Amino acid sequence: KLRRVSSQRKSRVSSSWKSTARHRPAIIEPKAFGGLLRAVGGYDGTPETCAALKLLPWVFVRPGELRAAEWSEIDFEKSLWTIPAPKTKTKRIPHLVYLPPQTVACS
Repeated sequence: KLRRVSSQRKSRVSSSWKSTARHRPAIIEPKAFGGLLRAVGGYDGTPETCAALKLLPWVFVRPGELRAAEWSEIDFEKSLWTIPAPKTKTKRIPHLVYLPPQTVACS
C-alpha cells in the first residue's frame, strides 16, 4: 500500500541526493587558450608534471589515463598509444590515441 510522504521528509531525502560534482569551466576563447599554453610552457615544476602538461593539449585524454600510461602501450613507429580496455572509463574497448609529431618532443 502506498502512502503519502511529508514534505519535510522529502526535503531531507532530496538534499542527501545532491551532486558533489564541481563545475570546471572550459576555456573556449582562443586568446585565453593561448594564455594557458604560454603559462604551461613557462611552468617550472618537476619534469614529469611539465611533460604531462605539454602532452595533454595534444592527446586529449583524461589526466588519470595519462598518469597511468605505460611505455609498453606506446608504439612510436605507428605514432599510436593504445590504452587497454581495463584502463578506460567504459572498460569495454581499448582507446586508440594517435600521437602527432609534437608529442614525441615531450617524451
